[in-house]
Amino acid sequence: MGHTTRSTATIFSIFLLLFSFFGTIHPFTATAEDIPAKSVAVLPFAMHAPSSMAYMQDGLRDMLASRLAANGGAIIVEHDKVDSLLPEPGKPLQQKEAVALAQQLGVDYVVTGSLTSLGGSMSLDAKVVSSDAAFEPQSFYASAAQENEVIGAINQLSWVIAAGVLGATPPTAAVPASVTQPAPAAEDDAMASFRTEHPDKIYKTQGPGPTTGMASPIIMAQSMGAMPGFTKTQNLELYLRGMDVGDVDGDGQLDVVMADTRKVYAYHLNNNRLTEFAVVEMPARS
Repeated sequence: MGHTTRSTATIFSIFLLLFSFFGTIHPFTATAEDIPAKSVAVLPFAMHAPSSMAYMQDGLRDMLASRLAANGGAIIVEHDKVDSLLPEPGKPLQQKEAVALAQQLGVDYVVTGSLTSLGGSMSLDAKVVSSDAAFEPQSFYASAAQENEVIGAINQLSWVIAAGVLGATPPTAAVPASVTQPAPAAEDDAMASFRTEHPDKIYKTQGPGPTTGMASPIIMAQSMGAMPGFTKTQNLELYLRGMDVGDVDGDGQLDVVMADTRKVYAYHLNNNRLTEFAVVEMPARS
């Protein structure tokens, strides 16, 4: 097992080097005269995945930074400079903390990211905040059906960020076309594809399409349904404050853990249904 993990990590590192090297072959369409370069700080990815995938953490950060520079013309702040200002290394920042970090660094944007792995599929999520208080934070995602598709998913993620935040124009093949939704007359047509729809509405109405957009498909399925490649669990009545996956009960299967303001819930995932098997009530905060 250790040999396999080391081999996979080595292959991933080689792909990362090639990915970064060839990233300048197809730069973003807009010229520097059209769009002033924006400074961007990319934070370490939060990993919601088995420990065997921990080696990907630095590579994901490096790849996203490299692609934002190549595809969006961004000026990337050195990781060491960013890391030196993190209040607690390894701990995800809250939105207010990310905004404060952007202001402290003097950058236009801070990008936080995470990878969630469940059942062999992976979801790459990113949030962009700005040092400008008037900027509305934006969320983006891309997904990969298996580990060897992560590099392509990072490239797609970089393009939707570059287009949605940095003003770059992606090539047609970089970001798959999405189902057209009617938009208010006052809205810029170019931004219509980045609007967030209610998850239930998307699941019930969207046909075959890409797995890149604004809402995270955490759980992927092999069977066909209302949206191929995606399955929806039952609705849960809780105020979600956190979510993670892992083998909680040691049966070799990944479980889903959710937390609200007072309790932590553990669920087995059976097909497309979450079955609660443990609840821990947390003490009230003073």
